[in-house]
Amino acid sequence: MADRDGCGGLAWKLTSSPSDNANEVVAGADGIARFTPHVSGKYTFALDGEEGTTETLQAISAEGLPFHNLNYFAGQSVAVVNGELWVANVHAPTLSRLDPTTLKARGSIDVGAWPVAVAWQKGMTHAVVAQRGGDTLGLVDIESGRIVDAIWVGDEPSNVVVSPDGKTAYATLSTENAVAIVDLDQRAVKGRVPTGTDPRAMALTQDGATLYVASYRSGQTDRYPYGTDPVEEERDITAIDTQAASVKTHFLDVGGMIQGLLLSEDEKRLFVSTTRNDVRVLMTDPAKESFKHMVLALDAGTGKELAAADLTRQPSSKGFAVTLHGLALAGGKLWVAAESSDLALALDPTTLEETARVEAKGRPRAILSAEGALFVHGAQEMTVTRVADGGMNVTTGETGTDPRPELVARGQRTFTGAGQNHGLNFACNTCHADGLSDTLVWKAGPTEKREASRPQFWLEGTGAIGWNGYVSSVRNFALAGNGTVGVKPTTDQFQGMAAYLSSLMPPPAANGKTLRDGALSEAALRGKTLYETKATCTGCHAMPLGTNRQLLAEGITPGDTDVPSLVGAYRHGVWLKHGDARDLRTAVTMVLDYLGNTSLSAGEIDDLTRYLEELTARDFFLLASEPEAKATAHVDQPIRLTFSYPIFEDAQNIGRIRLVDAQGATVAAKVTAEGRHVTVTPESALAPDSAYTVVIPREFESLGEQRMGGETRLGFQTAKPAALTLDGAYDWIVDMPVFNPGGGGFDPSMTVPVSMSMTATKTASGAKFVVDYAPDLAFDAMALVEGKDARLAPTPVPVGNNFADSRGITAVLTDDDGDGVADRAEGTMTVTGPGILLENLTFRLERPKSPDACEEGASGAVAVTLTPGPNGLPVMDWGDAAAISVYVTSPSAKLPLGPGQTVTEGETYWAIQYEDFASGFLGPVTYSVLPSGAVDITEANGGTAGGVPLVADTCYKFSVVTKSFQMGHYVVRWKQ
Repeated sequence: MADRDGCGGLAWKLTSSPSDNANEVVAGADGIARFTPHVSGKYTFALDGEEGTTETLQAISAEGLPFHNLNYFAGQSVAVVNGELWVANVHAPTLSRLDPTTLKARGSIDVGAWPVAVAWQKGMTHAVVAQRGGDTLGLVDIESGRIVDAIWVGDEPSNVVVSPDGKTAYATLSTENAVAIVDLDQRAVKGRVPTGTDPRAMALTQDGATLYVASYRSGQTDRYPYGTDPVEEERDITAIDTQAASVKTHFLDVGGMIQGLLLSEDEKRLFVSTTRNDVRVLMTDPAKESFKHMVLALDAGTGKELAAADLTRQPSSKGFAVTLHGLALAGGKLWVAAESSDLALALDPTTLEETARVEAKGRPRAILSAEGALFVHGAQEMTVTRVADGGMNVTTGETGTDPRPELVARGQRTFTGAGQNHGLNFACNTCHADGLSDTLVWKAGPTEKREASRPQFWLEGTGAIGWNGYVSSVRNFALAGNGTVGVKPTTDQFQGMAAYLSSLMPPPAANGKTLRDGALSEAALRGKTLYETKATCTGCHAMPLGTNRQLLAEGITPGDTDVPSLVGAYRHGVWLKHGDARDLRTAVTMVLDYLGNTSLSAGEIDDLTRYLEELTARDFFLLASEPEAKATAHVDQPIRLTFSYPIFEDAQNIGRIRLVDAQGATVAAKVTAEGRHVTVTPESALAPDSAYTVVIPREFESLGEQRMGGETRLGFQTAKPAALTLDGAYDWIVDMPVFNPGGGGFDPSMTVPVSMSMTATKTASGAKFVVDYAPDLAFDAMALVEGKDARLAPTPVPVGNNFADSRGITAVLTDDDGDGVADRAEGTMTVTGPGILLENLTFRLERPKSPDACEEGASGAVAVTLTPGPNGLPVMDWGDAAAISVYVTSPSAKLPLGPGQTVTEGETYWAIQYEDFASGFLGPVTYSVLPSGAVDITEANGGTAGGVPLVADTCYKFSVVTKSFQMGHYVVRWKQ
């Protein structure tokens, strides 16, 4: 609302409202009037003294609205308020009130968007809630149980604490690298103090004189092999003099990420939960200390480290404890929440040795000691775990209803949970912290390609994904990315991950630099003009998406580079592919220098930087479509449109979208909407080899009353008629180059066949196909057929114990029996992954062989021999190559290419694997006799440990996989 001074002393007043409204307009000490509705209905405001100047607003309940995922996480989200346990529900705009003894619900209070933290001190009449989605601190009247005011404090308040006297609140401002100091009596911000990057955790002394603030994503100095940053920039913990509102000191280089702070009872020690990293090693090497989840005890005055414990590796550890957050003292023990492990752990506060651990589900971050118990908030499952009697008495209560779609919630749990196998000590969220970046430079793939972890948002519209564009879509990324954390996902897991990643949105329009309504400042408007003209930014970073979605052979930093979106770039923490810039202005100057653009003055660079600092998601536009613009589509394919914001699901609004043919005539189609998605389904099949256009008029509206910037036209061409089709079962066999660990790459001169089972169901323009990688893991996509030429949608391919993506999958179909259905096909494809680019690989589709087929003899890249041995048992040999595994199976069995995977299909009779990958094991090997350097893995592959007796006249396949991942087989019909 307009301020008094700007309107000649005029002021807004509330003239009508719902009957049960109890709130009034607050003038605002900052000159901006504000009003906080607490009930639904119409509110009319008039400008006092200006007859006829009114505004009417409709407040609606958040319940049932589409979930728009800003991906904010909990701060200190649980507090005791006047004898009740109050919980900020994070994903839902509510506070839950619970009985602290029984955890039974006592009620719920509607508050602002994304409540991530709540604070209160004895004697206060109001509780304070950090409403990160609205950039405000909400004041909740305890007696009436309603929100009465929302004080604007700055961008993304991520946590809040209150002074012991209840008169001052301190809110961390994530993107502004500052703490806002709020006078609660005056309801006004009275100052702010700079901190390190992305402040989050806080600890306040009992007298309120010193506030410790931790940088959540400060990273570390080591950017190996790209140099070392100055240690002075690693301001990990800031000690603030609250009376002077100034910095007392910084504690430097404490940890890569700092998630929790707590003062000891005597306030001589500052406890810290942190993650420390070694980026010089491959993150997926379980023997290395890439990730150390630690609790530290620092001297509260000097920051000197007094004690430290890696909670996974210290002698008293009872197992993995991954991603540590909140800290609390209870019963003489120091407790810490381990988010990725769903645990609360008790430590000796002096030695930091582990003494107990209890399950605390819901990916817990916040932890509170009060009312004689410990309370652990699991925001992702809307639960609170109460721990009493040192962990002997544990109960769990629910806090509310989760507004997230079930798939999104499932995917977020997977994303934040610890991995498996080599990934047991980290999660996806460890590097892509809260969907952003831990700011570190990692070697994530098999080659020496090292890059900063990349923030994730708008993935549906900004693919390809990854710095080198190695994954074609968010759905494929959800499947292929799981291998980084050692997870062989199920179909449900990867579909949930895809839904979660697709839901991630950039920040909303307003931030700490924009005008209060999200409009650009004068400096940013000047910068916008420069962005579009002299600075030549739009060539690569066209708006509103902020990227042209191109993959450059050479980026600003060496090597292929997918052009990132610049929307929300101000909150990344580091910039450019190798983390070269640690502030946004430096990144701007580096880009201008690379382009040889010397036309901008220092002031113009300031304005350009200011525009980027205000570059938020303020536009409503078509983010993605299937088919894409100018693509070839199936004649019977529904058209899926994805927008940047949820759609106003009104019949008149949805009906504005039309499908037209080449002559502009409207094509009969059903148009439906859900959340950010619109589906246009033609009532009958479209004509082949014809042009069509989806027309979205500028009047089309979002739920937030935004309109399209102009008419949007999505043109596409339907496929030419198919001469053959795909239908039934096939084996999809890819000739994959062997990875040479010593050479740091793949050897195209040596290939192994990677076989996957595929089932195709014919459609009018090709087929829908399903690839079965394992009994509980399937991936579905479409194949387009024109004439006898087939083009398969990008589909993940197993590479070792992981997945890579593929593109350019083209094949020529062959019909052997003249029934119009292809019996086989041959073609080429490209396989991509982190540090992987394998072009022109050959593949084939062929009908699967009968399970009873027994084609005796040797095959594959490794020459396997089979000879009789002692007691009539067969002896297998394969020369002098070290093996990583040997399998004896039925001929139809599909074998894994690496550890962590298992045999699929067929029967497994005996299976062994290396004890140490470095040495492997050598032949000859006698069936069922375990050789030196190997372990039995038969049970893990569905068989009986030690092997079963071989049966006469039965067909067996003896297979070996060598350290170079080459494979050889020998099939024999056994005769005793």
